[in-house]
Amino acid sequence: MELTMRHVIAIISLTPVLSLTVAGCQTSQISHTPSVQAQSDQLIGVIVTQSQNLPSRTAAVKTVDDQCYTFPGFDAMYILITTFTDDKGQGTIACGKGIDTSSGVGYDESNPSIDGTIYVTSEGLNTQFMLNPIFRTPDGGIYAMPGTTATDAVVNGTSMPQRTTVSIINESATIAITVQEVYPPVAISIIQMSAENQVLMQHQYSPGNVPVSLKPSAKAAYLIVQTGTSTETLRDFYTPDDHSLVTYSCEASGVCDQKSTDIGWP
Repeated sequence: MELTMRHVIAIISLTPVLSLTVAGCQTSQISHTPSVQAQSDQLIGVIVTQSQNLPSRTAAVKTVDDQCYTFPGFDAMYILITTFTDDKGQGTIACGKGIDTSSGVGYDESNPSIDGTIYVTSEGLNTQFMLNPIFRTPDGGIYAMPGTTATDAVVNGTSMPQRTTVSIINESATIAITVQEVYPPVAISIIQMSAENQVLMQHQYSPGNVPVSLKPSAKAAYLIVQTGTSTETLRDFYTPDDHSLVTYSCEASGVCDQKSTDIGWP
């Protein structure tokens, strides 16, 4: 989704130092001692909370399909890289909730990387996000540890984009989370297009009500997802190389939720 907005970047990369940088402001470094975590455990993700603090250690549980993990008791956004085994063998995926990873995911098992984005409206710009690192133990256990504040009073009224960088240091991964302002969607259209760039069919949905899967017609060469806001119309294009599409809906709090729709190309 092409967006030119104010944003804040939080980077979890690696050793017990927390550095905070705001564009146009001075850089500060804060001594930071993370909670107990074994040296052999690998950083594989982050859980982002808004109002709840994690306990000293929160274990993850596998989802029903055994391909991802959840954190019971916390309604939070998170992203992690994990391996799974199915009838096709072993695979590695990035899974989670509410964080867009279309900017990039690196699946190197020894040094994974995630570049994720959380979208907020103007109402969510002053939300305080807590970034809590997720680790994997040598025997495959997944758990999250209390983290640090990533954003607080993100935009201070200036027209210059404000950027905040938080670094937690460890030697196993680089995870970047961008908090970016968007205008809330008011209508979403999915348009099926022919190879001759003619409209085959179009369906309109309210935000949050896009189906979990769709099957384009046999004549569809590509899809256009058109998102209308109060000020502009954004368009994303999807081809048969894409297996899913992403749309958003925004809560009254200003935090927007990402929803993935599987595409069943003929």
